[in-house]
Amino acid sequence: MSDRRRATRYLCRCRVGLFRASGRREMAWATDVSAEGVQIHASYPCHPGEVLDIALMIFNPLLEKTVEILSRATVTYCVFEGGRASFRIGLQFTTFEPGSDERLRQELARLGPNTHPAPVSAGSERRAERRYRYRRKVGIDLGNGTVLSAWTDDVSRSGLRVVLDRRLVKGHRHWIRMSVVQPVDGHVDHIAALGQVSYVLFGPMGRFLVGFQLLEFKGDGQRLYHQEIHARFESVSALFSGDD
Repeated sequence: MSDRRRATRYLCRCRVGLFRASGRREMAWATDVSAEGVQIHASYPCHPGEVLDIALMIFNPLLEKTVEILSRATVTYCVFEGGRASFRIGLQFTTFEPGSDERLRQELARLGPNTHPAPVSAGSERRAERRYRYRRKVGIDLGNGTVLSAWTDDVSRSGLRVVLDRRLVKGHRHWIRMSVVQPVDGHVDHIAALGQVSYVLFGPMGRFLVGFQLLEFKGDGQRLYHQEIHARFESVSALFSGDD
């Protein structure tokens, strides 16, 4: 039942079209992808050994469009997990439509591992330090009595990126309210940081990816924020990299 892929797997959340030999078509969600295959969550089971034609659709915010990768794939496992869309399925790529294998390599290079350096291409975020994939709920104060709820996509010591249903203006500053949780004892602190919008990109399903540079914190917020990042990510990365 385990995933047999030896290639590096990258976290993602993108739509996958499944085309069965019977002619049935359905949509699923991909949760990680590698050069050898993809793991999906689907509403209906597949049988190990079953061969499917798939269309993997990865949104590229730098190109502001969805990149489509067409492949034939073999089911390696199918696990029932309970609940809705409850089947976790492993697919191994066998053959690609012309050009799809190169598009996949390009997207994997862009996605990077769960811990990855900041991009430096034009229009993208310019945080020089390491960024970490992390989903946390934050509130963005627009200053007119409106507080937008958002989820972070990644965080770093000097900034964060959030997913929003509305567009913000580059260069504008907003107070961001967030909770930090210390992994060791689970203690929760509520902090506020002043963030400046550094870029806005079109995201999937009509949403926006908004990057913030964190300029200042209220009270002891900066120490608490950095303390969580160190405990949750940096200290763990050091164990695997051999750093002291």
